[in-house]
Amino acid sequence: MEKSDTEDDNLITTKERRAYKQQALTKLLTKISATDFAAASKASLAVLESRLISIYAEFETLCQEAFALGDKSTSKADEFEERYINALTLLKENLSHSSSHNQSEQKIKLPVIQIPLFNGKSSDYKTFIGLFESLIDKDRSLDDIKKLYYLRNFVTNDPYDLIKNLPLVGESYHESLKIGCPAKLTTDQGRQFESNVFKELMKCLGIVKTRTTPYHPQCNGLVERWYRSLKAAYMARLDSKAWVEELPIVLLGLRAAPRTDSGVSAAEMTYRQTLRLAGDFYNDSIIPILDHCQYVKHLRAMIYNLKPKPLPRKDAHTVFVHSDLNNCTQVFVRSDIVKKSLEPPYEGPYKVLNRTEKVFLVQFPNRDAYISVDRLKPAYMYTAEAENNLVIKNNLSTDRLKISDHNKEPIGTSENSDQNRSANYRVTRSGRIVKPPVRFAD
Repeated sequence: MEKSDTEDDNLITTKERRAYKQQALTKLLTKISATDFAAASKASLAVLESRLISIYAEFETLCQEAFALGDKSTSKADEFEERYINALTLLKENLSHSSSHNQSEQKIKLPVIQIPLFNGKSSDYKTFIGLFESLIDKDRSLDDIKKLYYLRNFVTNDPYDLIKNLPLVGESYHESLKIGCPAKLTTDQGRQFESNVFKELMKCLGIVKTRTTPYHPQCNGLVERWYRSLKAAYMARLDSKAWVEELPIVLLGLRAAPRTDSGVSAAEMTYRQTLRLAGDFYNDSIIPILDHCQYVKHLRAMIYNLKPKPLPRKDAHTVFVHSDLNNCTQVFVRSDIVKKSLEPPYEGPYKVLNRTEKVFLVQFPNRDAYISVDRLKPAYMYTAEAENNLVIKNNLSTDRLKISDHNKEPIGTSENSDQNRSANYRVTRSGRIVKPPVRFAD
């Protein structure tokens, strides 16, 4: 008996809650049917749609609870279900119509800007992106969606296929500017970068590939010098192996440290002001407050006298390059690794396959590698052909010597003179005729 009374109380409570939600749903459906969709904004229609979905979901849940407690009437649920579907369909249709109408209206109102179309050629990209950034990207009156419309109209072929399916939101514009491949790529001479597959990939993408040479850190510029400074700062800072936790402090110190050549730090060159370090938060500095007029005059005078300071080139020394490197067939390669005692500084000779002004392609026993001319010197090879030429030259010199001596000697003594003089003369390997002094002839 007590259980039956409890079920009746739950059913009454559920019916009261359902009646309250039914009243709220009726008001909302009446409001939707009386809405002027032509004048309504997209945001207001979206709010009505979300409210309708949430209220009907609660009403349907209460109807199911009442049916489980013994209320077998489903006429109210069926009636509101049909009205709910009609109202929700009407809202979705007007929302899609409002979105397409606003987008087409926004597209029509865009001002006409003439820029040469970009078809994907890497040689035309620099000119195109310069015009696009100056005319459209830096225009603050245009939002990101309008800029995306402009970008779609100014690209063709493959660039258009990459961005045509992006959604019309602001994030898509910034994402579309990042799509693409670099114009130049610098790698080392690893096998994966020197393979034919990688070369064909660079050729298809239109990327100019350059490579660094081993034991020649000048190819990487300031990166190698930065590694040295970073390692030195770590060695001075680290007390344990937790280098990740110390990385922000080390980088902050390097960016705030002034350079020796220019006298300013990397932060000043980037942000035009110094970084506030940890110690600056605790130092009490008394800065005199200037009048605004005096401050402006002082600032104008400083800017007027401000001149860029040229940075000196530390590598402006003259480097000796042997002139025979332009036509030699084989070279010696300097080994810059840590060598043992009495180990020769050069290796080779190795054959030269190709040469440029700065880099030679050298054929090693097991591979081909590009080597900088700073590590090369020409190899003068003594070949069999040179040996034959030297023998012929020596024979000709000896014959000329015999003929000249024969002309100087009296008749009848030439045979003895040739035997004596041939013993006194000697021809060197280079072809010079050497005659010992007279006092040493006997």
